[in-house]
Amino acid sequence: MMLLWGLQTTVVFGQQETPKEFQLQDFLIFLIIYVLISLGLMALCLLANIYFEPVFSRIEEYSKNSGGKAFLLGLGNGVSIFAVLVLLGQFEGNPIQILIIPLLLVGIIGILLGFFAESKLIGQRLMEYRLIEEPSPVAAIVTGVLVIAFGALAPIIGQLALLLIMLKGFGAVIGAVFRYKSRRNKDA
Repeated sequence: MMLLWGLQTTVVFGQQETPKEFQLQDFLIFLIIYVLISLGLMALCLLANIYFEPVFSRIEEYSKNSGGKAFLLGLGNGVSIFAVLVLLGQFEGNPIQILIIPLLLVGIIGILLGFFAESKLIGQRLMEYRLIEEPSPVAAIVTGVLVIAFGALAPIIGQLALLLIMLKGFGAVIGAVFRYKSRRNKDA
């Protein structure tokens, strides 16, 4: 998402002093890079769905049944992780800074898994809307990622929607992890 904002900012600020031919060239380069990133995310989502199918099903179940709780959980934890990362960044030369890398990795993996599960859910809902009763997971993922990718191109609303989807997915990942651990503890 940050890469998308950076690319759009570069294109917008680059348009102020350049001729129109160069502006079109910048925009086409932006679109090519954007399509490649979207296809890469789609391929990564398909691979993650194959290898982590039980995890995806738990995240999707939590996202479907939680309503706004997943979004609030993602928002609260996203802000908390960001604040901790900023705080840890203030300790220059201190050994505590080594915690930044694992915290970043956990955040990125959680956000990606949540984004992948949400894109699959969006694809399933769109295909059910089109009266396809049992859509295949591959078709649902492709549809969901394409809808999110094209929707994110809208200047402000699309990027806010992308942020909301990512926060809800991140919250669904956190909620699914804790729900799974609490069920596992009850069974023991």
